[in-house]
Amino acid sequence: VKSVAVLWGLGSERTRQQIFEAHEAAVADALGWVESNAALTRTGNHGEAQVDTLGLIVARFHHWDSRAGDPDLHTHAAVSNTVQGLDGKWRSLDGRVLFAAAVSVSERYNTRIEDELRTRLGVEFTERPGARDGRRPVREIAGMPQPLLEAFSKRRTGIEQQYQDLLRDYRDRHGREPAGTTRHALYQQATLSNRPDKQHGRSLQDMLTTWQTEAARILGTLEVTATVENMVVTTSHGGGTADLDGLVEHLLTALSTSRATWNIHHVRAEAHRQTRSIPTDDRDRLVEMVVARATDPARVVEIAMPRPVVEPEELRRADGESVFVEHGSALYTTTEILDAEQRIVDAGRDDTARRLDQAAVRAVIDRAARDGRELNTGQRGLVRGFCCSGRVVQLGLAPAGAGKTTAMRVVTQAWQSSSVPVVALAPSAAAAAVLGEELGVLADTLAKFDHDQPDIAAGTLIVVDEAGGGRPP
Repeated sequence: VKSVAVLWGLGSERTRQQIFEAHEAAVADALGWVESNAALTRTGNHGEAQVDTLGLIVARFHHWDSRAGDPDLHTHAAVSNTVQGLDGKWRSLDGRVLFAAAVSVSERYNTRIEDELRTRLGVEFTERPGARDGRRPVREIAGMPQPLLEAFSKRRTGIEQQYQDLLRDYRDRHGREPAGTTRHALYQQATLSNRPDKQHGRSLQDMLTTWQTEAARILGTLEVTATVENMVVTTSHGGGTADLDGLVEHLLTALSTSRATWNIHHVRAEAHRQTRSIPTDDRDRLVEMVVARATDPARVVEIAMPRPVVEPEELRRADGESVFVEHGSALYTTTEILDAEQRIVDAGRDDTARRLDQAAVRAVIDRAARDGRELNTGQRGLVRGFCCSGRVVQLGLAPAGAGKTTAMRVVTQAWQSSSVPVVALAPSAAAAAVLGEELGVLADTLAKFDHDQPDIAAGTLIVVDEAGGGRPP
């Protein structure tokens, strides 16, 4: 994280050495975990058997700065696509497992670097305020001046500005908020388009001198190293205690509010996030205890195909799993999610809700045509479905640009003309503003609606925009 890189770039020689050694230890730990848990290959006529290997071949390259020239200690680890199986034969690495484990490995590194620096330098970490768009809060070294973090995040600032521009363009073109996958694609686009040429070759000493000069201007003192180190070094070594049941509840809440199903990599990544602030001499033991409780059948439901045949030992990997089962592919959910899904399905089958008079609905459709909003066959079908089906839950599906918004405005006018109140909800404040303007009603966010639990009159029409994207209420 940026505060670690800044402390490395501005700290004393001893501090830089301790941070670099901590970083190397965290990188080695992460790669070691990958070798033990995600370095697999496939055999068989169709690659149907996923088998163990003897490890990875990795080339590591240390970099000191970002493309914008800011302190950015990081290591590129290039993993060879060739691995050796236990039978001595060389085959291709099964990249599916490596890809699935990527976030879990990232969180493992983040946990290890905190543990190392807490022990080596006596620093503590705290969540950086201001996380948005559903992104996870970043943990930074406590006491690090925010102006330094901002000044030495030139590339990130440029990417964020470009991303916000892309978001505005998307809203202007489509009249709605982008879904989660689209947001990710836009952020990737901003990252690649805001990619300056690499800095010309500079010695590390030249970089350190430049960073000291810039920090002196920001802090208003020439004693940069002493000032920064005095701000961040603490002897408190504070932190929570390991309430395992509480940690597991927080973990399952975090997972179930962002996805309907999850795998072991999601669980392990979240276990690292939940336990990171708790000092411990055996991090792996604490994390795996949380993982075990979070995958206990008493707490979660495992979604897996039954195995009609029990494979012999020869057809099992070192962890005891069948070679014909993709590692980490088991999915988990909770009974609360399954019950919620069942309530939605039951509501979708329930056609005892209020129906509008078909003649009145036709009159609204005709009035829209006279106002220059002629509906096509699909749009008219959507309007009739929302107004006349009697379904407690009705879903409107159509590709982008098909005219859902135009049809939903007619739906809204039809219900309002029958003296039925309409409530509009969207995933974000910006999306709610757009939705309210398009439908001609007051709109709010799903999160605020869920938090406030307002009284809703029986028979009210609730329109949820982008119901299939983002986090559920």
